[in-house]
Amino acid sequence: MDDVRCERRWVGDGWREARSQRCMTNLGMLREPLAGIELDTRDHAALTWLADQDVETVALIRSLFERARAAGPMCPSRSLNSF
Repeated sequence: MDDVRCERRWVGDGWREARSQRCMTNLGMLREPLAGIELDTRDHAALTWLADQDVETVALIRSLFERARAAGPMCPSRSLNSF
């Protein structure tokens, strides 16, 4: 069996550049609503993974971030520990 990481020679190198550009654009869209929030390495890794998803998924996650930010902090009774 061929190496799983085989090259897509038939596609050409343009697909890598297009994917990279899409990821950078999506990453900017995801980071914008998180401005001012301290992010660690795992957060950045998760955002980078999300940025490689389709446009609809990125738009959905960005909308979620924006709505969460607009809602403000959770009151103590609704903390994540209460689930």
